[in-house]
This record gives sequence, structure tokens and C-alpha cells, in this order.
Amino acid sequence: MARISSATPSRGVYLALEGSGSAVVTPGAQNTAERPVAPPLVTHLNRIPRDPFSSEGVTITARVGGNPTEVRLTANLPSGARTFAMLDDGLADDGLAGNEIFGVTLPPQAHNTAVTYRIEAISAAGSRLFPLRTDRRPTTAITSATTGRARASPSTC
Repeated sequence: MARISSATPSRGVYLALEGSGSAVVTPGAQNTAERPVAPPLVTHLNRIPRDPFSSEGVTITARVGGNPTEVRLTANLPSGARTFAMLDDGLADDGLAGNEIFGVTLPPQAHNTAVTYRIEAISAAGSRLFPLRTDRRPTTAITSATTGRARASPSTC
């Protein structure tokens, strides 16, 4: 249980901590889960193309702050789970090297194949998953489109 409001010394709003460290309330003292540096944070998730054909690979990019030492994407493919290294080297369709944008290209999948995935960023300060473990949708998904049809260009829509 942790106090998240200090309206008065005797009242406040409390939040139950589930699986995130100690349930010891430490009012006026250092938080029991305090760290000198926060673990990496994954934001700005993107995929190209948005609606892939079954013949196209899909590039996933994400901004990862917090000086990660490793960023990996675990995809649930029809053949089973597979882990891919996400890189910030300027060669993984991630833009410029060292810009905190990490990228990886997943292989093409058969028509109507749904691929779910998670990203884990790791540093000396710890690790963090995206989506978060507490997210109602524990994975992000991609579904491949049909082959043989041309995409409508913006000028013909």
C-alpha cells in the first residue's frame, strides 16, 4: 500500500502495490523501491508499412530512452515465439545511429496471419516491457493483408 495523496496528515488516497516491491508504507522516508536511475522507457511505437501485404516484412521502431544496453522484440509467429534484437545503428530502418530510435524488420507472414509482439528494454538500472505488464492488452499486433491487390494511393481514395 502506498500513499499517493497527502491532503492532511491523517487522510490520503492509497494505492495497493501488487508485485512491485515491498507493501511497506514509508511516509516521510525514502521509498522502498527508489532507484538512483530509472529503467529504460519505450515510447513512440511505429510500424512500416501500417497494413503489410503477405510478401512484405514489417519494420517496427520505438524510441527507447534511459541508455539501454539491449532492446529486444519477441514476436509470436506461427512457427513459435522468436526474439529479434532491435538496434539503434542507423542500419535497421531506425533513422540516424544513436538517436534513441531502435528498429527491427520482421519477416513476411502468410495472408491473414496475426503476429503479436512485446518489446523489452534492458539497462544497468533494470528492464521494462512494452506494453507494460499491467496493460490490458499485453501484446501489440500486426495482421498481414492479402497478396495481389494494389494499395490505393492517396490521390485515388
